[in-house]
Amino acid sequence: MPFSNIMLPIDVKHAEQHEKVLLIACDLSRQYNAPITVVALPTSPTGIARQDPSLLSDALAGYAAEQMARHGVSMRAKAVPEGSFEPDFGQALGSQISSTGADLVLIAANGDDSATAKAVQLLLLQTSASVFFVR
Repeated sequence: MPFSNIMLPIDVKHAEQHEKVLLIACDLSRQYNAPITVVALPTSPTGIARQDPSLLSDALAGYAAEQMARHGVSMRAKAVPEGSFEPDFGQALGSQISSTGADLVLIAANGDDSATAKAVQLLLLQTSASVFFVR
């Protein structure tokens, strides 16, 4: 079953940690001719969004434009509206999946991500999107 919309949650302050999952997303985007929507990792309003939400929007847009030029795939950024960061990672991802219409989500796992893995398990029960957890 082909995918039509790929969602890639990232932490823009640590974008280099998402290189592997980005490359996989780009390969799948080319294979299925599916655009990638970059969203802010829901657990990290990392000071950037708390100081000025427009900074996060600009950082995501810049990241998407840079990666689109670098990899030659269709990519857009979708910032989380101000004040909408949810403390529950799974619920936040579920909201982002709904708002982007994603049917595939690729999540980077870094180090000890037991909390992220648990949230992904719960997410799988709540959404029809496929979820790839990439180490």
